[in-house]
Amino acid sequence: MARITLEDLKLCYALMRKAEDLDERIRRTRSLLTGSSRSTWGETRAGKGFADRISASLARIDEWEAEMRALMENYLTHVRVVDAAIDALPDLNQQRILRMRYIDALTWERISEKTDMSAKWCRELARRGADRLAMDD
Repeated sequence: MARITLEDLKLCYALMRKAEDLDERIRRTRSLLTGSSRSTWGETRAGKGFADRISASLARIDEWEAEMRALMENYLTHVRVVDAAIDALPDLNQQRILRMRYIDALTWERISEKTDMSAKWCRELARRGADRLAMDD
């Protein structure tokens, strides 16, 4: 099993959270465009300003989508290595909790609900699993 550090796990978490944030930005901007009216965009009369703001928003969406594709490619590459290492852990609870936290980017409270264990115990199992991953070669 490859040696995986806590930083490797945290990188998976950070990449997933960033992807979720980008996705939310894209959805909000698309929603604004779909339901847009001139008054929504601060325009009371037809004009070039309205079209320019729409064009700028579409360009931003294109940039965010390109960023999302690169981010997800990086995430998937990294997750394959981390997931294989987690899969080699002997404790199934540690595997499950590490995946939920660092691959699925769930909060400790949500993990606690899904596992029917306290958040504190989930954090402890995750720490133990991460320590084990860092020791194995």
